[in-house]
Amino acid sequence: MKKKILAALLACAMLLSVAGCEQSDNPGTTTGSGSGEGTKAPAGTQGSDEGTKQETPPPSDSTDYVNAEVNKKDDPQMVDTGFKNPDGEGKKFRIAVWNDEWQKFFQKYYKVPEGVEVEWVVAPNDGGAYQKKLDEMLQANADASADDKIDLFLAEADYIKKYACSDYTMSLKDLGLERAATAYSYTYDACTDTRNNETKGASFQATPNVLIYRKSIAKDVLGTDDPAEVQSKLDSWDKFNAVAKDAKAKGYYMTPSAIETYRVYANNSSKSFITDGKFTLTDGFDKWLAQAEEFSKNGYTINCGVWADEKTAQMSNGGIPIPTKPNEGESEEDFKARVEGYKKINEEYGDNCGKTLCFFGPAWYYNFCMGVALEHAAGDWAICEGPQAAFWGGTWMMVPTGTDNASMAADVLKAFTENTDILTQLVMKDNQYANHKNVMKSYAESKDYQNKFLVKGQNDIAIMYKLAENIKWDADLHTQYDQTFNEKLPEQILEYLKGSCTKEEALNNFYKTLDESCPGVTHD
Repeated sequence: MKKKILAALLACAMLLSVAGCEQSDNPGTTTGSGSGEGTKAPAGTQGSDEGTKQETPPPSDSTDYVNAEVNKKDDPQMVDTGFKNPDGEGKKFRIAVWNDEWQKFFQKYYKVPEGVEVEWVVAPNDGGAYQKKLDEMLQANADASADDKIDLFLAEADYIKKYACSDYTMSLKDLGLERAATAYSYTYDACTDTRNNETKGASFQATPNVLIYRKSIAKDVLGTDDPAEVQSKLDSWDKFNAVAKDAKAKGYYMTPSAIETYRVYANNSSKSFITDGKFTLTDGFDKWLAQAEEFSKNGYTINCGVWADEKTAQMSNGGIPIPTKPNEGESEEDFKARVEGYKKINEEYGDNCGKTLCFFGPAWYYNFCMGVALEHAAGDWAICEGPQAAFWGGTWMMVPTGTDNASMAADVLKAFTENTDILTQLVMKDNQYANHKNVMKSYAESKDYQNKFLVKGQNDIAIMYKLAENIKWDADLHTQYDQTFNEKLPEQILEYLKGSCTKEEALNNFYKTLDESCPGVTHD
C-alpha cells in the first residue's frame, strides 16, 4: 500500500506547478463570499427565484470553444452560474471525494453561492477504503445533523453500479434535472438504476482509452513517430505483439507493466465476472493473461503493477533529476517524499529508465499520473488509437438521499456537464476530455488547438473524439464488485508472473479476497 501511494505521489506531484492549480488557505473548506469575484458566465446555468429549478440559456453565438473568452487568460476563470441558495436549505455543503483532482476543478471554476461553506471529506480509494467510509456516511445521512450530512459524492466506474442501484442516491428527476443532450450517453447509462431505469448522477468527463507512445523509441523500432503511421503498425493485437519482439531486440520494453493492457482487454469482455451469482473468469481476462504470460516470459514488459515505482521510472529519460525545491503548492513533506522516491528509482533502475514504448490511458491518466514524463521527457510523446478501442474509469457526481442541499447539488451537476465556460477550461487548462460533445467537436476540428502538456503539438482530442463516440455501457457486463475484480485479480496474477506462486495458487489467493469482499458471490 505504501509503495502504491508513493508511486502516485511521484507520478503526480510535479503537475502542481505545471497546471497552476489554485488552493485556498484551508483546502478543506471553500466559502462563497458573494463578492462578485470571478467571471460571470454569459451562458451558464441560471437558478430560478426559488433556487429549485434551473434552466440553461442557449449557448453563445460562437461555437469556437477553443478561442472562448475564458481561454484568453491563462489563469482559471471562476464561473458564476447565477444560482442563489434558497431559504430552508443548508449552509454547509459537504462533498465526499477520494483525491483532490475534481476538488481543484471545483475550487477553480465553480463560484460557491453566498452564504454557503463547502467542506471536503476525503478518504483514500485504495483497497475499497473510500467505499467503506462512503457507505457509513450514506447510511447515516438521513438522520445526520445539517452540518454532518453529505450533499454530493464522487464515484468511479468500477463501483458506480453499486450506488446507482441503491436507495441512497437521488435521481436526476428528483433533482429537477434531465439527461443533457450534449453529454455522452454512456456516462448516463453507467449511473442508471437498473431496477427502475432512473438516472442517478452525471459525469464531467468521458474517458476514451488511447495508446501513449514514446516518439524517439517509436522512430527507432517502427521507423516513424507519426501517429497515423504508428497506428497502422499497432492497430491489432497480433501486430502489437509482433512489435514487442522487435522492441525487445533493440533493448526496449513494449509496456512498463505486466498489467498495462489489462483494462483494454477487460473492457472488451463479452460477459461479466458474475453469472447467476457465481464468479467466473471472462474472455477478456483470459486474453490478457495469455499476453501477460508471453510478455513476462520473453522480457517484453516489467513484472510490476500499474502504479509501481518501476513503471514510474519508465516515464523518465534515463534517470530522474533530483529537484532542489518544492513545486508551487507542494508541501514540504510531499517534496521530501518525492526526492527520496526519485533517489530510490535512480539507484535501482539507473540507465534502464525510460526504455518503454507504449503506455495506455485516457486523458485523465496522462494529465494526472504522468507527471514524471511531463517534467523530464516532454515533447517525446504522442498518442494513437491502439489495437482495440476501450475506456478506462471516469468520475461521476452523485447526490445522496438525506441531503439538505439538493438545489445546490443539482446546480453543481448541471454546471459540470453543461456549462461550456467551465468545460472548455477543463479541456484547455487541465487537459481533460469533457463530457460535452459540442465542446469536444470544436477542439477535434480546430486548426488552432494543440495539446500543450504531455503530447505537445498534437491534436489529441481529434483521436479521442472518434473513440468517445463509440463508447457503450452494457449494465449486464458490470457489477458492484468490479473494483475488487479489476484490482485484486491482476495483483494476484502478477505474483504468479514473478514466480512467487503457481497460477492456481494465485487464483486461490484471489478467491480468499473475493470471499472477504464480495458476500454472496460463489466460485469454484
